[in-house]
Amino acid sequence: MPESRSIALQLAQRFVEYKDKIEDIAAQVRRHKRILDLCPVPMFLTDEHGKCVYVNPAKLKLTGGTLDEMQYDGWQSFVYPDDLEALLTAWIQFVQDHNQHTFSHRYRYLRPDGVELEVVTEARMLDDQSIVGFVLPTKCSGCFDFFTVHG
Repeated sequence: MPESRSIALQLAQRFVEYKDKIEDIAAQVRRHKRILDLCPVPMFLTDEHGKCVYVNPAKLKLTGGTLDEMQYDGWQSFVYPDDLEALLTAWIQFVQDHNQHTFSHRYRYLRPDGVELEVVTEARMLDDQSIVGFVLPTKCSGCFDFFTVHG
C-alpha cells in the first residue's frame, strides 16, 4: 500500500507541475495576442497553407473588413479586382516554395466604403511554415490615420 500511495503522490505532483506549465503557456499566448491586438501596424497570420487565421484590429481598420470576412480566403474580396490575379499567383508561389522565406507585393485594396488603398504586403515564413504578414499603405485617396493605438 505505501508504494501505491507514493506513486499516486508522484502522479499528483506531476499533474500539478504540468497544469502550472499549461497555465503559464496559456498566459503567454494571451499576452502575445494582446500585443498583436495593440500593434498599430496592420498584421495577419496564416496557417501553413497560406489561409488567413488571424487579422489584428489595425488591419481590420485599414481594410474596412471584419475578422470573419478576412478568415481563410475571404481577404481576397477586399483586393482591387484588377490586382487579384497577380497577387494570388505571387502568394501561391510563396506559400508553396518553402525555400522562399520572404514575400513582398504591391497591390490595391478596395474598401467597402469605396476608398482605394495602395499597399505593400511584406510576409515571412515562420519555422512551422505558418506566415506572418504586415500590410503597409503606400498612398491612399481619402484615407484616414490608422496608426493609432487600439485599447
